[in-house]
Amino acid sequence: MSDAEKMQQALPENFLWGCATSPLQVEGDTVNEWRGFSAADGSTPDDGPNHWRRYRYDLHAAAELNLGAFRLGFDWGRLQPGPKEPFDRETSLRYLEMLAELRSLRIEPFLTLFHFCCPEWLAELGGWKHKAAPELFADFAQKMATMLDGEARNWITISNPSAYAMLGYGTGVYPPCEKGGAGAAKKVLTNLRRGHTLAYNAVKEIQPEAAVGLSAHFYQPRPGRETAEVAGVEEDSLGSFLGLDSFAPFLSFRNKPTADFVMLDIHLAGEAAPDGFWRQDCAYAENVLRETAKTAAVPLYVTGNGMEATDPEKHSQHLREHLQLCRNALADGVDLRGFFYGSLLDGFEFTEGTGKRYGLLAVNFEDAMRRRNIRPSGRFYGELARKNGACE
Repeated sequence: MSDAEKMQQALPENFLWGCATSPLQVEGDTVNEWRGFSAADGSTPDDGPNHWRRYRYDLHAAAELNLGAFRLGFDWGRLQPGPKEPFDRETSLRYLEMLAELRSLRIEPFLTLFHFCCPEWLAELGGWKHKAAPELFADFAQKMATMLDGEARNWITISNPSAYAMLGYGTGVYPPCEKGGAGAAKKVLTNLRRGHTLAYNAVKEIQPEAAVGLSAHFYQPRPGRETAEVAGVEEDSLGSFLGLDSFAPFLSFRNKPTADFVMLDIHLAGEAAPDGFWRQDCAYAENVLRETAKTAAVPLYVTGNGMEATDPEKHSQHLREHLQLCRNALADGVDLRGFFYGSLLDGFEFTEGTGKRYGLLAVNFEDAMRRRNIRPSGRFYGELARKNGACE
């Protein structure tokens, strides 16, 4: 069968098509350690698309794009105003409303408990360096599971722990902006591992039938790829730290599994890559999926895979390349269950700010209402979802 014929074949019947957001990037009204952080373009998280107030439009847009799953995060500090304190009632109700809206639209929620949003009160104690951080996070997870009372089946404890540890405590380009190098990042990673394990057990205790996993971002070392995020870190050290070896300990503790699935952030090079690196990235990504499948032996999902969406043709081609990546993984026997495009809408892209546009929905940041509309490439993704990956 030719490649063209393969692209006309649908993916497995139960394959999930979804999209992703993170609270830091889309909510606004920042109440975590990123408050006051300015990106390279001068924007802050509060300059984002204001999903906190306009979530109904965004979720209905996801339904219009035929998506069956939605990855959303919770801002720990917004919910819990202090260590082990009861949740803020108004915030709890808003998040419950989001989940109810998803249910009404028949979209399966995947919940992320920690996606680079350390509460200000924890940051003041030392953040994830603090010895009690894992237990405080487990308390948050337990309260979340109690509050939701079975409303969601799929939980992600921590998003990209190795990246957070390195960027926040190693290179210091993300809050808390500490430049302690790989040594400091490894100490934080140890706490993150313990936090993940405790949170996994806390959710399972309340909701035994839940699927609890985490997400990982793997770094592909190559000449010319260094960015502000990784500047000043030796290549060998970085490749090791953001590789599978540093992630594997999150998958079990004392021979007991602590991950029911893994979400992989796989970023192909896109239009800005130097000549020759596009195919190199595709080969690397396929290898990441195969090796993670061998190491984890749990279902996998591809997520966090956006690129700048300003050129409709290139953006649609980018989606086709990821679809082919999924096809190849499935052909290799990888237990790949779904694909989550990141992000649903343009947002605050960490050190890059709001100037980079990755969304299926284009946001007008010049407009006070942050009006948005579906991009042509977003429509293309919606058709992929409707046809379950069959392209013409």
